[in-house]
Amino acid sequence: MKKSYKKMIFSAIAVVIALPLVSMAAGNEISLPERGKKISEQKREFVGNFDGSQVNKEEMFLQRESRRLENRAKHTEMMKVLEAGDYNAWLEFVKDKDCLMTSQVNEENFSEFVEMHKLQMENRGNGFGGKNKR
Repeated sequence: MKKSYKKMIFSAIAVVIALPLVSMAAGNEISLPERGKKISEQKREFVGNFDGSQVNKEEMFLQRESRRLENRAKHTEMMKVLEAGDYNAWLEFVKDKDCLMTSQVNEENFSEFVEMHKLQMENRGNGFGGKNKR
């Protein structure tokens, strides 16, 4: 290729790259940081939500922690129901959940289900069960 063709190709590429950037700047789509704050500080403080809104990270942390506490409470309640071996209490606990166990576990085989669960809990304590040890 001749040098003039190379210059023309590189110039065209530069225009193709620069044109969208200039149009974004003209349309005020590039957000500038607030005065006195660095962009990195703004990014740490807020996170974009799926709907495009901004959410404070502290709020997200508190929401996540409250969900964790709810899940732990539910888990503790489920463990108490299984330790008691009460089929009706277990059925009441899982009635609103869409779970495969409700179609497979019935009153006749519930005692086997409870025994299997107890063995799983024992094995977790013996080093079996991988990363889900409790």
